[in-house]
Amino acid sequence: MIFIENCKESHLDVVTEASCFYATELCPKKSLERSTINIIFEDKLVDKEGYVGTCMKNGQYHYDIMIEPTMNLQSILQTIAHEFVHVNQYMRRHLQNTYESYSIWKGKKYSSNEYYFLPWEVEANGISVGLYEKFVDNFKYRDKDWYFDPLFI
Repeated sequence: MIFIENCKESHLDVVTEASCFYATELCPKKSLERSTINIIFEDKLVDKEGYVGTCMKNGQYHYDIMIEPTMNLQSILQTIAHEFVHVNQYMRRHLQNTYESYSIWKGKKYSSNEYYFLPWEVEANGISVGLYEKFVDNFKYRDKDWYFDPLFI
């Protein structure tokens, strides 16, 4: 089940559609059926934590995605796509909870804090772009005022 908390009312329908789409596209069906995924819009997340989105595994089948609510809708949907890649990584046991000084990816410890070079972030940054565009195409959102394609600006 997917629960969405503190989302702007004007964004709730499309955030719900996108979240369900991302989950079914990425996550193993049996894992998804047993899981609870909370998407929480957290005021001033970027000020408190230094990032606009994060995903944490809290128990065997419980995942929390935190999102900075002050972003525009396209950035919110792209960030949720990115965080759902992490949900998938947790479900497949490729990524284990990050610890204070290291994270575990496919059995190997990583202590680097070079975000863009961490293998789970490389994967999430790559997959989330295509996932978001697939969502936009499937739900025919290219004509919405919140959508823009940065390749054609």
